Amino acid sequence: MIAFLLLSVIGWHVFCARRTHWPMAVIPLTLVSATVTAGYLSALVGFLRPAIWAMAVGGIACGLWAVSRRPVVERRLLAWLPQVFFVLCGCFIVWLMQGAAVTDFDDFSHWYRICKIMHADGGLPATPDLSFRS
Repeated sequence: MIAFLLLSVIGWHVFCARRTHWPMAVIPLTLVSATVTAGYLSALVGFLRPAIWAMAVGGIACGLWAVSRRPVVERRLLAWLPQVFFVLCGCFIVWLMQGAAVTDFDDFSHWYRICKIMHADGGLPATPDLSFRS
């Protein structure tokens, strides 16, 4: 599943790099911002899973379409450095967090519980039934 999502991000990146005139260093930040915004808005209306699948499949399709329209020949290797760094950082975080578990309540454990509810329900929680001990 992680490989599928990484292919999606790479696909969106290739599409934006080839079809827009945005600077290469701006594209990863723009993609993350757009993805988070789209995910949040889809969670508000209760369509989180379909939106995630649509963004993932759309990213792969757009990347393949952009690659098929123009040959993959880049003259500047440094132009691809931001996205390579972005993917490597993502892979490092995934590797670092494997097997990690929330063992105590802290400032960030409520995000774990919200993500767990979002994953189970496919949207944002409808009732504020989260309680934390001091």
